[in-house]
Amino acid sequence: MGQDTRKPVGCRFQAVQLCRIAAEILRKSTTLGDSMTNHVFVLGAQRTPIGSFQGALSHRSPPELGAHAIQAAVDQSGVDATSVDEVFMGCVVSAGVKQAPVNEAFACVPMMAMAELRIDPDKVNVYGGACAQGHPIGSTGSRLIVTLIHALRARGGKRGVASLCIGGGEATAIAIEGV
Repeated sequence: MGQDTRKPVGCRFQAVQLCRIAAEILRKSTTLGDSMTNHVFVLGAQRTPIGSFQGALSHRSPPELGAHAIQAAVDQSGVDATSVDEVFMGCVVSAGVKQAPVNEAFACVPMMAMAELRIDPDKVNVYGGACAQGHPIGSTGSRLIVTLIHALRARGGKRGVASLCIGGGEATAIAIEGV
């Protein structure tokens, strides 16, 4: 079986070249995090920054995953929590053993996080959370971050936080600052 060397329209790289680049980065890194969090690849697109990474935290235990992950991301970013303009949450709580799933699709998790962190409800899921937009497996994070950045721009905000679950009782959150 030969290698696929077709080039999509408008792309300067062949699939084989991209695989080699990724393999080289992974070979030189000690962990996946070393390689993937420090490199950004933009292919065939205008390079206009739309946000900057401010901090993140993952792996917290139920049932307060979302609130803890959000607070840690805000703390790590070094900004005052009151300066956060938007908060978006995906499914942020997974069920424990012999429990029913509890996630944002049932709307209780954002309510719990808003109460625990004293977040203004007018700043939470302004375009809808997982109930309205869904939480697609494998792309919830990208959907939340893009939605967050566009909400910041549309509503004149500067800082935002997004949180979501990682299957098996974990959560992560990211703090974003618009540029």
